[in-house]
Amino acid sequence: MKIPKSLLGKAVRIQWKDPRSARVKSNFPDSHQDIVRGRASLATWTEYGFIEDVTEDVLHLRQGLAVDPPLETDQSHEVTLSIIPAELIELIVPLLEAPEDQWIR
Repeated sequence: MKIPKSLLGKAVRIQWKDPRSARVKSNFPDSHQDIVRGRASLATWTEYGFIEDVTEDVLHLRQGLAVDPPLETDQSHEVTLSIIPAELIELIVPLLEAPEDQWIR
């Protein structure tokens, strides 16, 4: 997927396919005909965050970092990133910012 530069810094929902290895059980030990093949065999992730960077068709999605109060430490320098190859992205939905008068306080 081609990622428009206009989405840099924007809040988005991204759906992407994750290559993985998996243990599967087949009811057909000779042919394995019941094992899903192709893109359907990839795990599907949906993640929310801010598009921080797109370089060489690799997207960095910045996400929040939270810790329970008893474990609070100064982690202001730490971020959580999902690093996603653009060709595995199926959907990007920009999230709209609500006007301040619609905020829930």
